[in-house]
Amino acid sequence: MHSDKELDEAVDYVEKQGIVLFGINENKDQLSWTNSPKAYCHMYIDDAALGCPLIDNGFEKRPFVDWKAVSDILLIKNIIY
Repeated sequence: MHSDKELDEAVDYVEKQGIVLFGINENKDQLSWTNSPKAYCHMYIDDAALGCPLIDNGFEKRPFVDWKAVSDILLIKNIIY
């Protein structure tokens, strides 16, 4: 489980990259149609998801998301431009 400090650091990093976040661990728009605690989105990118491109550099305890490959996939699918 990640700590609040780790989440705060991740959010700070993403925002410093110019990425605007709609919600963090929530989707406020979904409250009008569900009480599910899982945030709804169009696509989940997760290092434990089947089919997510991973990098195993031999130094980490487990593979992690290959964000360059994810970016390429999202570009091909016209999800990002």
